[in-house]
Amino acid sequence: MDITNDGTVTSECEFVSENEVATNTKRKKRKNQKGSNKKDDAKPPRPAPPSTSEAHDHMKKKRSIWWKHFEKTEVIDVVECIHCHRRIGCASVNGTTPLKNHVIGWKQNPENIDKKQKLIDLESKTRISDDGSTETTTVPRLWEFNPEVIRRALARMLIVDELPFSFVEREDCYSTFIKERKRLLNIFADLSSRVCLTTDTWTSGQNLIGHAGVIIGRSVEKLLIEWNLKSILTVTVDNASSNDLATNHLKKVFNHWEGGVLKGSFLHMRCVAHILSLVVKDGLDDVNLSIKKIRTIVKYVRSSPARLQKFKACIEEEKIESKSLVSMDVDTRWNSTFLMLEGALKFKRAFSNLLLKDSNCEKELKKCEGGLISEADWTNVSSLLPFLKIFFDATNRFSGSRYVTSNSYVQEIFGIGHVIDGFTKHTDMSVKTMAQKMQKKYKKYWGDADKLNQFLFIAGVLDPRRKWKYIEWVVAENFNKDTAAIFLIKLEHNMRSLFDMYHSAMPQKEHDEVSSISSSSVSNAMWGSDVMDIDAMMTKRFEMAMGSSETNTRKTELDKYLGEDREPMDLHFDILTWWKVQRCRYPIFSKMARDILAIPVSTVASESAFSTGGRVLDCFRTALTPRMVEALVCTQDWTRTSYNPIMVDDLLLEIEKIEEGLNDLTLKQPTIIIDEIVDETSGIADLT
Repeated sequence: MDITNDGTVTSECEFVSENEVATNTKRKKRKNQKGSNKKDDAKPPRPAPPSTSEAHDHMKKKRSIWWKHFEKTEVIDVVECIHCHRRIGCASVNGTTPLKNHVIGWKQNPENIDKKQKLIDLESKTRISDDGSTETTTVPRLWEFNPEVIRRALARMLIVDELPFSFVEREDCYSTFIKERKRLLNIFADLSSRVCLTTDTWTSGQNLIGHAGVIIGRSVEKLLIEWNLKSILTVTVDNASSNDLATNHLKKVFNHWEGGVLKGSFLHMRCVAHILSLVVKDGLDDVNLSIKKIRTIVKYVRSSPARLQKFKACIEEEKIESKSLVSMDVDTRWNSTFLMLEGALKFKRAFSNLLLKDSNCEKELKKCEGGLISEADWTNVSSLLPFLKIFFDATNRFSGSRYVTSNSYVQEIFGIGHVIDGFTKHTDMSVKTMAQKMQKKYKKYWGDADKLNQFLFIAGVLDPRRKWKYIEWVVAENFNKDTAAIFLIKLEHNMRSLFDMYHSAMPQKEHDEVSSISSSSVSNAMWGSDVMDIDAMMTKRFEMAMGSSETNTRKTELDKYLGEDREPMDLHFDILTWWKVQRCRYPIFSKMARDILAIPVSTVASESAFSTGGRVLDCFRTALTPRMVEALVCTQDWTRTSYNPIMVDDLLLEIEKIEEGLNDLTLKQPTIIIDEIVDETSGIADLT
């Protein structure tokens, strides 16, 4: 090994190039030159380090994925989480480990949601960047599991969908009933108006309570006490004889409570839809044979999917365009019979074609009384439909539960009577005979003026399109002169007595408010802002002097209302809105109108509520107690938030679509589709 003069070491095993030697020589010269400068010159001051803010601004580019969850703060080595706004130290000594631990450990971080779990709910969030641009992202909405909400939702599902109790404990259903009941009790506690009732009875397999009139009346009395309802105006019931005894019992109870109106003289309200059904059934007896034949062939078509498919083929051959098919009727509901006949007439030629191609259909009809359908049968049915449609439309209008029906009672009922009178003179004997039978039944219920409920005539007076003149004309048209005169005298007397009752029940505070309006207007007329009005003062003194002799002739709100002109006849007239607007002009009379116009003229509302009773208390649930049956039936009716009026037509077209879909399932492979539905009020995801 040899050492050269410039300090380079060489050996046999190591060879250094000339360039490397030159480089090392230059380095040593610079080093020696710096050493000589230190000895000759003073040590220069050390340059100041950059400020902390400059160092913070000139940080190296953040390459770690955890920096996207944080943003800088005014403090060095401290950042703030963009999710929870917590500040974390980020000194370079520790690296990004604290940031990583915070992001991973925070359970509410959207990125920590299990990727295998379905997103229950999504929401949009807008983020503003440093340059002012906005970015909208969709992230899962954070929610908290609440077992109480889940239990209430399960109970509501069991009640509404009529599921067995194996889905959820029955006590949850009863607690739901108690909560809904308390909510209604609070509403009734603040109610200032009178209440109109509708009642209905249904038979269960238990037969715990009989249908005797006194038992029904006492049951209603007990419920009214429990619900703290004593201001009852009317009770609408069907035509059962037991209901007469029940209403007589309730009349005595209400008079004892001093809650009866006009001593309960018009408490009993008969269901108009039920009476119309009796009228139509009596008229259909003579043409019942033709209806039976059509019912037989319709039943044959609807009895199996194969027969229905043959019938559809006949419809296509006859080129009949119709979106609906024939529907079966219910013997106890004539309106369903009307719909069946109306649908069968459209497919008359298709039925004839089916009889030619299907021998089994012909054999089935021959078993029926009268044999095959003849042309006379189709003629009888076609002549009846226009007549029956009048009753069908009237029943649908009376069966509404979301609009006023009492004001149209007089017009509808006496209009139907006029139509029946016209059909008694029809040239077709079958129609004439049917109309005569209907007229007999009609006169039984609406031919005697003493049996009519005068509250419904007062409701007609409260319609500003008709008023007293219209009622006076209708009564004169349908009764003889003496009967009409006596009835109108009684009607006017009862109407004024009812108005006086509402006037006396008006609080003194409201009396003062009404009188203050008139006194303030007179004071403003007498005195201007600064100058006395002599004419107004003398006029006021004259009115005060003559007031004692003219007090008895002063007009009431009732007189003012009857004296004004009638509103124009508009089919889209909203009577409730009209009275709401006129409430300031008729403060007393408007309260009377509020109660009278609320009278239901049919029991469809209660019948629809109790229609589920047979399904709630079926043969598999006969062990349920009356308390639980009440909870299930009532809560189901309360929780079904349907804002459409209750109609008699049971959506037969929808049923037909469902049946067609079921028939298609026989030809197709069934599939199950699970949709995720989000309940925004409770944050619960249901699968249907």
